Amino acid sequence: MSPAEQFPESRLPVQAELLSVSEVAAIFRVSKMTIYRLVQSGELKHVRIGNSYRIPADSVNPLLSNRSSMFDQVARLMADEPGAAMRTLALHSLRQSDNCCEWCSQDGRPVRWPCTPARVAHRAARIADEAGDRWRIA
Repeated sequence: MSPAEQFPESRLPVQAELLSVSEVAAIFRVSKMTIYRLVQSGELKHVRIGNSYRIPADSVNPLLSNRSSMFDQVARLMADEPGAAMRTLALHSLRQSDNCCEWCSQDGRPVRWPCTPARVAHRAARIADEAGDRWRIA
């Protein structure tokens, strides 16, 4: 008996669209490592297929509807990693000549300051300050 005969269409589960880590990172304009951290912390649902992770689109959509919560989640992860906020701010510096981010504007497109990574790093620094973990951002 073939699989098609064993599982008629009426019994097959509805297939959800699965996104790669790179696709989700591009959607949120964060690094792939940030998405891996969200997956590992359990804040982002995922399916493991072989050696790769796939994220169901329906678990990404609620985060898209409330991007500020995504920024908070990423900032919390950044605040937990010693030196991450300062390294990010060191890369994403203000270019005085046109008020754009030096790092994000390298490809010729001007990106207004503060760019997304800098905003997340500033929020991470505030979270670390509120928690009394000043040593984590230095």
